[in-house]
Parts: sequence; C-alpha cells; structure tokens
Amino acid sequence: MPRQLHWFLFLALVIPSMAVGQKPLYSDVSALEIRLEKGEYTQVIREAQLALEQSLSPDSIPLYRLVLGKAFLEEGDAEAARNQYQGVLDLVKGRGKVASLIRADAWNGLGEYYLKTGNWAKALEYHRQALNVREALLGVTAGKTADSYNNLGNCYLASGDYQQALRYHLRAKELRDLLLPSEHPRFGRQPEQFGQLLPFSWQLCRGHPALSGSPGPSH
Repeated sequence: MPRQLHWFLFLALVIPSMAVGQKPLYSDVSALEIRLEKGEYTQVIREAQLALEQSLSPDSIPLYRLVLGKAFLEEGDAEAARNQYQGVLDLVKGRGKVASLIRADAWNGLGEYYLKTGNWAKALEYHRQALNVREALLGVTAGKTADSYNNLGNCYLASGDYQQALRYHLRAKELRDLLLPSEHPRFGRQPEQFGQLLPFSWQLCRGHPALSGSPGPSH
C-alpha cells in the first residue's frame, strides 16, 4: 500500500475521533444560569447566542432563550428580553409538566419585562399565571414559587397597593425562611442563591404611612 494512502487513512480515522472528544464552544444551560447569578450578563448573552446558532435539540432551545431573556433584561435591553420570552411561548405548546414549567418561567420573565417598562397591571397578570403553575406543579415550598410571591409583591408595590405588597412580600419571606433556616450560616447574606429569590423589600413598604405601626418581619 502506498505511503500516502497510509497517511490518508490515518487522518481519516484519527481526526474525527479527536473531534468527538472536543468540548462544545458554548456552555450548557446550568453553567450559564450560575454565571447569570454572578452578574456576567454580557458573557452569558454571547454564549447563549452562540449556542442557539448550533444544531441544538428542540428541547434545549427554549431553555437557552429563557437564559438569554434574563440576561438581556439585566443588561437593560427590555425589548430583546421580551422577544426571547415570547419566542419561548411560541415554541412550547405541550401540556406536560416540563412544558408547563417552561411556560411559567417565560410568563415570569414577561412579568419582569412589563414591571420594568411601567405596565404593572400587565406584570401582575403574567406573574399570577406563573405563580398558579408553579404552586400547582412545584408546591408552595419551592424556590420559584417564592420568587413569584416576591415578584407579585413588587408589582403591588409599583401600583401603590402597599397592603397587598406587604402581604405578598411577607409570604415570600416565609417561604424563603423555610428554604433557608435562620440558623443556616448564610441566612440573611445571600438568600438569592436559594431558589433565585429577589431581595425582600420590607424596607420599601415600612416607611409608607399606610403601614405605620405594622410589626416588622421576624427573622
């Protein structure tokens, strides 16, 4: 067999096998979510967009779009975020638990979009939808259920309904305390790492005249 043919066969067999072991050029969804929590929004946007340019499985595309929507929202590009969340709803039509929870995440994202753009009534609508699904499928003690209570509190706060805001924020805090007991060494320092909870905004409610004399939250 000619020497050149030996080299050709070697390259044809070895190079593809090397490529199989290569790491993908983009991060998986869970790694991007961790980087989101660290505030690495620009990098997350770049890698999520790169991932969406690849031949992803249909089940992965909505997950990357959810991550991309949150990163855009944190970066201040609200319309780009809305497009991603709406795109998820256009893609996910199934009736199963996973599909329902993905839609709830997209509704939650749209709720955040409308709250940031000043339409608190629309924000309430989407956050209520997210809460209904999360409470039914994940239970009341799930981190994302607590997220939804906190987000609804933020909507009521924006609308000027301070009593309802306090009600939902206190409920969010109760659930947070169940997720992270007060004796835990990280309690009160980084609760957002447990279920991605938003900060409890008791301080925002406390100074309003309608709430003067109300007891503060127990810790």
